[in-house]
Amino acid sequence: MSQLLEISPSLFFQYAKSPHWIWYELHGDHTKKAELPELTKKLIEGGLLHEEDCVKNIEKITIDKNLSEEEAAKQTLQYMQSGADLIYQGVIFYIEGDVKFKGRPDFLKKCQGSSKFGDYYYMPIEIKNSTKCDKPEYKKQLMLYAIILGKIQGFTPLSGGFINKNKVEIPYEFTEKFLSDTNKTISEILNILRGIEPSLKVSAECKQMPWYEVMLTEAKNKSDIALIYNVRSDSLESLRQEGIKTLNDMVACNIDLLPKIKGSSIDTLRRAHIQARALVNNEIIKISDPTIPDAKTKIYFDIEGDPLLKVEYLFGLLIVKPNLRPVFKYFLAETPEQEEAMWADFLNWLKDENFNDVKVYHYHNYEKTQLEKLSKKYGTCEQLKLFVENLVDLLKITTDSFIFPVYFYSIKDIAKHLNFKWQHEKAGGAQSIFWYEKWLETKNRNILQDIINYNEDDVRATEFLHKWFQEQNND
Repeated sequence: MSQLLEISPSLFFQYAKSPHWIWYELHGDHTKKAELPELTKKLIEGGLLHEEDCVKNIEKITIDKNLSEEEAAKQTLQYMQSGADLIYQGVIFYIEGDVKFKGRPDFLKKCQGSSKFGDYYYMPIEIKNSTKCDKPEYKKQLMLYAIILGKIQGFTPLSGGFINKNKVEIPYEFTEKFLSDTNKTISEILNILRGIEPSLKVSAECKQMPWYEVMLTEAKNKSDIALIYNVRSDSLESLRQEGIKTLNDMVACNIDLLPKIKGSSIDTLRRAHIQARALVNNEIIKISDPTIPDAKTKIYFDIEGDPLLKVEYLFGLLIVKPNLRPVFKYFLAETPEQEEAMWADFLNWLKDENFNDVKVYHYHNYEKTQLEKLSKKYGTCEQLKLFVENLVDLLKITTDSFIFPVYFYSIKDIAKHLNFKWQHEKAGGAQSIFWYEKWLETKNRNILQDIINYNEDDVRATEFLHKWFQEQNND
């Protein structure tokens, strides 16, 4: 008998980051496989610790993790048949053709109803170290458990649930649409398992897989259109069907003669066309003069936040006034509980500032969004309104005025292309979050200083980019 293909919940996580994660696990050179990013490993570790904390005081029957998969599944079935109220770490599976669908839901919860076991059935409950538990891959994992349970107990549960990081149970209904979406993903995963390599797509999500550099190298070697920034997967597929597979193909094509490309407007395609040319020629292409509001006092602003802990922990500002040396100032919440105090300190500083001739330069909309969120949470002042009114987003100016030969348009990618250097080789937003959580664990002030240094580099990179824009206008 040929070996069964296996569909398990972990594949949904890998697929969500990049279908190539699954492909390279099967066909890649494992000597080139990198370690998981530190933040990703931290998330996994945090999830395990959260699960241990959640279950320790819950009355349940636990399936021995040391049992083989077959033995654990047999024991799980016996407990289901006997009507156990709550089964922890049960193993469930069924085989259809050459595919084994399997999973180990955190909980199988007994519910009133009807199944082959009697006047009850089981629904799946997953523990997640997340507040909303709304990621599609989470829901598809839960949906997979429901599909398997339908085969085992003769009744597919209509809902499941998550226990979130606050230990609150969140119900989730299994709609027909989400069942269809899950089955579609399962079909696409099965194609990969059967030897069909997925099309390349380079995205920020891919950076979370250990095969990112391998995939990026493959895309570069093929000069694949997947390297073009901000083009949807369905658009890439539509372009490939038109024979446009490489960057040179994209440069050579006449955009106006293309048929309708799924997921892309004509303006999107024209920008992609220029982006391809920038990559092929390794050149920065100016598409319009950058219009940058100016002021006597220039403030470069960056916020560091941890979406896992739902906290903004550092405000950094580089303050540049005429005839004075630039000053880096920061406001820090050394613990999540200090966020409100940090905000109060920031507002008190604002009250002493004069905003008659000031512009506040930042990169992307994160800063404005978080200022609005925190003002609703903790209060505001008139000077904050002036501060927000004077915000200038340099990302918008970047994308409106230039096409860069880069694969992403973060401040790191743009400023590094212009030869700005960060002090720490691991510098990045995800790394800052990892450092903050390590700081909370270890109280190692060297880690805290790494976070502050990284933030200072970010605001100095923002100033560096602003000056570069001004130079282009002077050319």
